[in-house]
Amino acid sequence: MEREIRGQLDKAKAIFMELKRIGLLLQTDRHFPNVTEMVVGEAVSGSWWGHSKGKQIYETLNTLFGREDVLVVKLLSGKVTLVHKALWPALLAVARERNRWQMEGLNEVASGLLAKLDRDEELETDWLATVGGFESKVLREAVNELEKRLLIYSEQFHTDRGKHAKRLKSWACWVDHATLEVGALAASDAQQQLMGRVAEINRKFGARARLPWGRG
Repeated sequence: MEREIRGQLDKAKAIFMELKRIGLLLQTDRHFPNVTEMVVGEAVSGSWWGHSKGKQIYETLNTLFGREDVLVVKLLSGKVTLVHKALWPALLAVARERNRWQMEGLNEVASGLLAKLDRDEELETDWLATVGGFESKVLREAVNELEKRLLIYSEQFHTDRGKHAKRLKSWACWVDHATLEVGALAASDAQQQLMGRVAEINRKFGARARLPWGRG
């Protein structure tokens, strides 16, 4: 058992070093560098939950998600993306801009939730569904939309009742908790930096990952 745990930690460390080198990894994908493929040793078709190494994938992801120098957001192609700390200033400059691609077409529920989060800074989906008056399915869709537009930060957790829920934070709240100094990087420059990095990785691996402002 000790050898197995050590092997998992070594695998997570190796994957983190690759993340540190290139800046971005997807949780899973067919072509873009991703955690599931690095754990398994080959591309994973369909959901990785049913894979023979699903438990190892899950534990590796948990180890990486728990690192203070890894941010998890839906950045590339609407998928769960691991972002190394070196790219956080660029990501935050884009996320906090509230540009047209973020705000146009945002439905009423998502807009209301965003406004509430601006006021309260931190909310939990379990509370929003049971006390806050949000219908569960509508709430999930609104949170997903806000995540894909980089308008909020979210993290999963287990409630006292053993349910999966999400803790939602405004970016201002997340920055305070991360004790991160945010520079004066312009959103347009930040976009170019991220676009350049993604384009470079796409070319190298024959991938087609997309950033959210290029989806239209």
